[in-house]
Amino acid sequence: MAKEYVVCIDSDGCAIDSMTVKHIKGFGQAFVEVFVPEERAEEGLEKWKEINLFSKTRGINRFKGLALILEEMDLEKDTRADYVQWTKDNHKFSNTELEKVCSTATNPIFEKALRWSRRVNEIVEALPTPTAFKYVKECIDKLHEKADIMVVSSANRKAIETEWTDNGIIDIASQIFSQSDGSKTACIGVIKEGRDPEKMLMLGDAPGDMEAAFKNGIHFYPIVAGEEENSWKELLDTYSDIFFEKGFDKELQDKLVEKMNKKLSI
Repeated sequence: MAKEYVVCIDSDGCAIDSMTVKHIKGFGQAFVEVFVPEERAEEGLEKWKEINLFSKTRGINRFKGLALILEEMDLEKDTRADYVQWTKDNHKFSNTELEKVCSTATNPIFEKALRWSRRVNEIVEALPTPTAFKYVKECIDKLHEKADIMVVSSANRKAIETEWTDNGIIDIASQIFSQSDGSKTACIGVIKEGRDPEKMLMLGDAPGDMEAAFKNGIHFYPIVAGEEENSWKELLDTYSDIFFEKGFDKELQDKLVEKMNKKLSI
């Protein structure tokens, strides 16, 4: 039976301390291997970190992030236009979706993007399982007393399931929405059906999480980059009670958003 409240939780960089290592050792390294000339390798890694960790595009879907950096570094200039357009025209992104494109496309950029994405997964799967941030388990347990817990992430499903299982929080999640299920906005839209949006909350560490929440008319609580432990502690001690008792009014919501935006000011 559905509970009165719903809390949607992003995974990478929000509940699980995995985002930085995945982007540096996985996404960024694979990007350099597949797309970047050797003499620009250091620049490529720094640009990848800037786009995906330290700016307002933090947490962007991997395929959209690739499109951004190809343009910013002016790579694949003769082939990238079709790929960039694909990232603008589609709402579902996964290796499976890209494989469908590769089966008919003549532009080699799509095969290259697929090779990169597969390489990312290969590297990430070989990394040690990351741990949840401190206070995550306690906080989710408290939230679960009154709310259904939904994972809403742009990571691949296998990684989410492994990380939440190894951290002992998989059984708390009523459902997992991953990159193959569509955008976070679309996923929250599905969850919202038949629910009261005033009794729904999205937890996330990136502007994309906030946008997905606000487009669906639900509340948003930021897990601030670099201050994750404190963010979860404050949610556990203070903001969870406020949410359950009366929701977030505009003044409080604006204050929380400003705190996140200051951290991602690039």
